[in-house]
Amino acid sequence: MTPTYLEAIPLNYRKYGDTGPDLIVLHGLFGSGKNWRSFARSIVNDFQIWMPDARNNGESPHAETMSYKEMAEDVVCFLDNNGLERIMLLGHSMGGKTAMQVALRFPERVSCLIVVDIAPVQYEHFQKNLKLIRAMQELDLPKIITRAEVEKSLPIRLMKSIFFLF
Repeated sequence: MTPTYLEAIPLNYRKYGDTGPDLIVLHGLFGSGKNWRSFARSIVNDFQIWMPDARNNGESPHAETMSYKEMAEDVVCFLDNNGLERIMLLGHSMGGKTAMQVALRFPERVSCLIVVDIAPVQYEHFQKNLKLIRAMQELDLPKIITRAEVEKSLPIRLMKSIFFLF
C-alpha cells in the first residue's frame, strides 16, 4: 500500500524524452524546472527527464510551509502520481538537499543520487536570509516607489544588510 502524505502538494513539471531510465531533476531556490531545459535537451536520447517545480517555486502551488521533509514528500507523491517506482535523482542547491532527504527517507525509490552545488550542512547565513525575506514580504510594494520609502519601512539593521552593496 502506498503511504499518504497529507501535506504533499501536486507539482507542476516538464518532461523530456520517452525512452531510457527516469531521471528526476530538482532545481534550486527561486528556480524552476525550466532552469534545466538545456541540460535535458542534451541528454534527451538517453533518459526520460522529469523536472518538477518545487512548492512555492515555478508554476507549482504555493504552501504556507516549505521544509525539506515536506518537499521530499512532494517528490515521492510526484513519483507515485506518475507511476515512477525507482528513479535516478539529481538535485541542485535546495533541490540537492531535497534529493538527499528523499534518498535518506525513501532509499528504495532512488537508484542513483547526484547532488550539485550543496553540502548536507546547516548554513550560518540561512537565518539572516530568512529574516531578510520575511522583512521584504511585509513591505507594501504597491505603495513604495523610492528607496527612501523602503528605508523608512525596514528596521535599520535589515536595511543595511539589504543595501550594503549600493
